[in-house]
Amino acid sequence: MGTKAARLEEIRAVLGKTKAEFARLMGIEPRYYSHISTENGKGNLRIEHLESLLANADVNPVWVLTGEGNMFSRESSENMEPGEPSPSQIQALFEYVIGQNPVDLSHQQEIMFKLACSQCFIDNPGLKSLRDLAIAARVYLKLVLRYPNADFVTILGIK
Repeated sequence: MGTKAARLEEIRAVLGKTKAEFARLMGIEPRYYSHISTENGKGNLRIEHLESLLANADVNPVWVLTGEGNMFSRESSENMEPGEPSPSQIQALFEYVIGQNPVDLSHQQEIMFKLACSQCFIDNPGLKSLRDLAIAARVYLKLVLRYPNADFVTILGIK
């Protein structure tokens, strides 16, 4: 499980954020995050930082502090199916792929691509990094752009 700093770095990696982006997500300056993540005693993880992570990325504060439970709050919900990605994981993959392939998506295309991003997690449970998942997601992005009126629920095999 590691330290709090190691768990923060794990969350940052799962979300595909740079240290500066992750710091802003926590509501702090990148330099302060650097102090927290290296545990050099110059920066302390405070409750407001955990609240920001919960509000902005659905991160489970208990997991950050203790390593117990699930990384994301929604993952501990009884309503989730096993292996179902959290909304923050889907959004992170979406933003990662769009960030590398800037395109204008219609509202319908955005919904379809987010659905495809979700399916990438389900189809590839062994892949944890956004970089690896993005390979599959880029294929779906090309399909969404090329066939904007396609029925992706059927294409993806979602029941």
